[in-house]
Amino acid sequence: MCTLHSHSDDLPETIPAKSAFARDTMLAFQHKHGLPGTPEEFDDEMLRFNEVVMVVTSEAELESWVRATRPFQIDVLEGVHEHGAAPGIADHIRYVVIRANGADGVIGGAAEGETSPAAEGWSLWVRFYPNGRTIFERPSGDKDLFPGRENNLLLPMRRGMVPRTGSTLPHQQLTQLAPAALRAQMREWMDNAFAHVRTGPSLVSDHVTWAMHLDSLPLAPKARTLAPIPGAAEFAHMHADGSWHLSLPAEDRWEVLVKGWATIHPVARFGINAILFYSPRTEEEFRLLKEAVTVSYRYAVGELS
Repeated sequence: MCTLHSHSDDLPETIPAKSAFARDTMLAFQHKHGLPGTPEEFDDEMLRFNEVVMVVTSEAELESWVRATRPFQIDVLEGVHEHGAAPGIADHIRYVVIRANGADGVIGGAAEGETSPAAEGWSLWVRFYPNGRTIFERPSGDKDLFPGRENNLLLPMRRGMVPRTGSTLPHQQLTQLAPAALRAQMREWMDNAFAHVRTGPSLVSDHVTWAMHLDSLPLAPKARTLAPIPGAAEFAHMHADGSWHLSLPAEDRWEVLVKGWATIHPVARFGINAILFYSPRTEEEFRLLKEAVTVSYRYAVGELS
């Protein structure tokens, strides 16, 4: 493994260890601590996103990994992201994620001489499937992209380096996080921003993610929102780090992606309509975020198609 240094204030880039080394690192940690589980064979997605996976068969087995890996688990701001459940989009799993990718402020607490069960540049998933390995039917593809149609959202180019984001669920931003005061402003704004919206815990993210759900108003027939769950209409949510997941019309998804304000969600390949809008760093960026969330709301209620 080697490290590539950039001239920015951002973190060094890393070239991940080979997959065989990543797997051996996990197995050595398992043997040392007498932990349960069966390693999962690598597939193309695991190799693409540098994920090594151990599968366990009960809540108790999962908890044994939670305890043993606590010094290496992800802890972002007020939100503990090291284990949880993502119903609907993650095969009904419960999981613990351990990273060793050098993300600033994410990994911590290990005593000197302790070695992470995840190799450099990799994420280790310990997965438990309480309801079997199923997933909701893939939504139909976009039907809202018409050549020459004007955008509903026009943004300037985002300044500065692109922040780091994770490749696994929960999908999160790792660097350039919003100041605490700005996160508090965003939370206050979203609780009172729109009619026919209630805020509360997300249906598709971890237990500290705060979401906007349509209430007393049906989801527009052509709108595709974050939660692929019958009867659910969660169109936007904010994570503890200040980043957001939004559902947008296709033209506006391209706008925020091309202008550098967002990245695509790892489960977009299943047809889930979600982009990660980066955590605002300033009041002006918060203003632009509000414009994007407003478009997401108008799309959900059918004002935009």
